[in-house]
Amino acid sequence: MGKRHLPAGNHRPGAGGENGIDNLQARQLANRTQWLKTELAQAVQNIGGLGASKADKSIQMIAGNGLSGGGDLSANRTITLGTPGKITGSSTNSVSATSHTHEIDNAGPTVAGVMKVLNVLNSTDNLSALSAAQGKVLAESISGLESGKLPYIFGQGAGLDFDAVPVGVSGYRDTPYGWGSVLTVPTSDDMSQLIIGQGRAWVRYRNSGTWIATELSGADWSAVRNRPGAIKSYASDAVNQTELAAAIGNLVNGAPGALDTLRELAAALGNDPNFASTIAAQIRQASPPGMVVYYGGKTAPPGWLKVNGAAILVSSYQELTDARWVGAAENATAPWWYRCDNPSNPDGSRNVNGRYFVLEDLRGEFVRGWDDGRGVDAGRALGSAQGDAIRNITGRIASGNDTKQQLIESWSATGAFYFNETGYKNWTQDASDGDARLPRDISFDASRVVPTAPKIARATLHCLPSSKSNKQDTTQCHSTLNRCRRSQNKCVSSMQTATISIPPMPI
Repeated sequence: MGKRHLPAGNHRPGAGGENGIDNLQARQLANRTQWLKTELAQAVQNIGGLGASKADKSIQMIAGNGLSGGGDLSANRTITLGTPGKITGSSTNSVSATSHTHEIDNAGPTVAGVMKVLNVLNSTDNLSALSAAQGKVLAESISGLESGKLPYIFGQGAGLDFDAVPVGVSGYRDTPYGWGSVLTVPTSDDMSQLIIGQGRAWVRYRNSGTWIATELSGADWSAVRNRPGAIKSYASDAVNQTELAAAIGNLVNGAPGALDTLRELAAALGNDPNFASTIAAQIRQASPPGMVVYYGGKTAPPGWLKVNGAAILVSSYQELTDARWVGAAENATAPWWYRCDNPSNPDGSRNVNGRYFVLEDLRGEFVRGWDDGRGVDAGRALGSAQGDAIRNITGRIASGNDTKQQLIESWSATGAFYFNETGYKNWTQDASDGDARLPRDISFDASRVVPTAPKIARATLHCLPSSKSNKQDTTQCHSTLNRCRRSQNKCVSSMQTATISIPPMPI
């Protein structure tokens, strides 16, 4: 192995040299000293630069227009706003050395501002206000009108200005000799005048060239004010007490004591001011839409329809449709009570929103009460049709099964069959029983099994089935109600005999 030689002056590995461990602290101190020197030089440079731009305390702060105060920077200074000038109707937006002012809009219907006050009542200026003094004058004038006193305003006349004649007045003038004033109003015949003067008043009118005058101030009005007993003398079309009593008597028309006054009649009618309408509504509810009755005529009565399977307009019979329609779920299969589009082909044009509604067809049919859960005819849907049928009738003819019996020996009959006991026929061919007696005929009688009658169809009264449509014959209804006004008993009788309703009977 070769020999290793240490650098000169280094007797320990890594101890000496510029970057050796022994010189580490000295090198770090040298680095810090160099950094501080650099920073200090930079600071000196910056401070030297400030000398050229520092604030000069001799510089003055001067307040502008509308402001006051200021001075140099050797001390704290204050700048204040100048005192504003007085705002007048002619003020403008401006500033001065120590003050300022503003312009303000003139007031108007939509603008707030300065408004001039007027102390007169005849100005047409719509941008000026009324003074309190003139407002007081106006208030006193209004108060005088409300209390019946007419204050004098302008011009001539008794407190009125007739210089401008109002519409409907053909003329106004003062009469000569101090009689007063004349107000002329045209009439269809000629003209009429109201003359007022010296505390008196006249009304006169001109007819065919002749003036006819009546003094209003001298007329005797006390009889009218005191309600005279006979007012017929004041108007030819008025009635006196006797005539009025007779009219009231004709109104009650000899009604019994309990109904011989208007108050009693009103109480009997329930104090209902719409009595006719109320009764008409109650009559409608007595026969609700969809009700089926039988009527003894060839045409349905007013407010009813024949139940003949026709397709009717929904818009014309909305209440009937609402009461009888089967609904959307059954509209496609129901035999009737469904909606469609074509009245000529209702079954082929079924539509839940159709304009037509199909009635049932009860012509020539018996109507049977719906079972509705009773169990007598279970399984039948409301409105379904049932075909004709009879109860099953059974019977049996049998012979004995004894091997010694002959062909028809020892017969027996049950059910609807029976032996006619009116005669027997001897049987002589049987050697063991030559005296056998057998029935010579066999009969059938259904009454032995089911109830019978002379006819299968029961006796019926053929009437017209009609369905209530809720359309009222208001003329007939109000006629009946007018008859009712004289006597409630008569009213009830007339309504009871108006129609005959025959209810259907179950089969």
